[in-house]
Amino acid sequence: MRAEREAVDQAYNVGLCRGPQYAEAREWALADLARANKVLAAYNPGLIVRSGGAA
Repeated sequence: MRAEREAVDQAYNVGLCRGPQYAEAREWALADLARANKVLAAYNPGLIVRSGGAA
């Protein structure tokens, strides 16, 4: 499923964006993750992906 792959990719990107210099990139990745999770939750709420990084 495309939304699931997108959510996993964005969760990974959020983990890469540590530190204050990456705040804007982290916000973009979080927004994309939320968008993908919205699609996943409409299909099956158990499929949502959480960010593993300490953002």
